[in-house]
Amino acid sequence: MGVINEYFVAASDAEAAQALENGPPDGVIGPDPHTELVALEAILLGLDPDSAEAADLVSRADHAVDVAADSTYDRMVLKIGSATTQLIGTTTFDELRAHVPRWAQTEDMAAYAVPDLHDVIAVLHPLFTAAAARGACDVYVWMSL
Repeated sequence: MGVINEYFVAASDAEAAQALENGPPDGVIGPDPHTELVALEAILLGLDPDSAEAADLVSRADHAVDVAADSTYDRMVLKIGSATTQLIGTTTFDELRAHVPRWAQTEDMAAYAVPDLHDVIAVLHPLFTAAAARGACDVYVWMSL
């Protein structure tokens, strides 16, 4: 059994933390926020996903910040960085789709077919777009082992 990553939008960290026990009611399954989402972000920024510059994206203070976790870290709620949210949320769906073949070639996404990643983008993009447009909301990930 693997890790489940459910993306959702919330108005605050406190609201997002309420999803800790049972997950978000309206979450969508998506990529690992620590590695797979960062690879997409790097590509959108014009970086080689395997470069030192891309690795530096993970070192940002607001990268996948823990908002809540149970005592064993079997369930966690993470907040996606605002720069990541704005980048993905302000990129058009067609622009994102154009980058999917490159994303599929990264080491982290090698197990996924391009059509499957198109489906991932189709469900994730509206969340990022909504959060980027509202400004008072953020994208979060409920992770469960």
